[in-house]
Amino acid sequence: MRTTDNTVLQQWQLNKYTWMSLGYALVYLPVAYHQHLFDVPLWTALALLALGIASGCGRTYTAHHRGGKIYGFWSTFFNGAEIVLITAAVAITGGIQSDLWMLYFVVMIFESLYATRRTKLFLDFYITLAYLAATLPRQHYTPHPDPIQVYLRLLLSRLFFLIMVSALARRISANAEARNRELLLLREQIAGSEERAYRSRSP
Repeated sequence: MRTTDNTVLQQWQLNKYTWMSLGYALVYLPVAYHQHLFDVPLWTALALLALGIASGCGRTYTAHHRGGKIYGFWSTFFNGAEIVLITAAVAITGGIQSDLWMLYFVVMIFESLYATRRTKLFLDFYITLAYLAATLPRQHYTPHPDPIQVYLRLLLSRLFFLIMVSALARRISANAEARNRELLLLREQIAGSEERAYRSRSP
């Protein structure tokens, strides 16, 4: 029973951030629509949200059947789908002016906890291209007499912090893994010492 409870808790810990992000998008989209940030009908944004919910359901279901964690193909699939949906949401809610770009942080940090170094670097590159795709067509949205310079400043600043946070998350994950290995080695040494001590006391 305890194992089952731990698995359910682990699944929730891993997937709750996806659902929190979807909840934020559910609140943000109507606000952005009423502030005239959309160039598309509201139903288009709601369709994107529905796809996001479907992706969240798929991620949760897959994690449930894989012991709480997702690796390999399914990890790549869901991350890719979520990045595409975030990119589309950024593009339709103001491009460089959209607040939804911060959802990239969720994907970056989440994946940095479990992916290999090569996968993490690929993810950084993929998100950089995705954000460029979401914002380049919307340069004109910047209310400034010199919009190109403002656009570049915002873009480079946000890409810098996205990559910086991803690097920090990778470092934290690597430190945690190293600490876990040290603890495991220490436990093995203690167990070996106790076994030798027990044998030395035995007649």
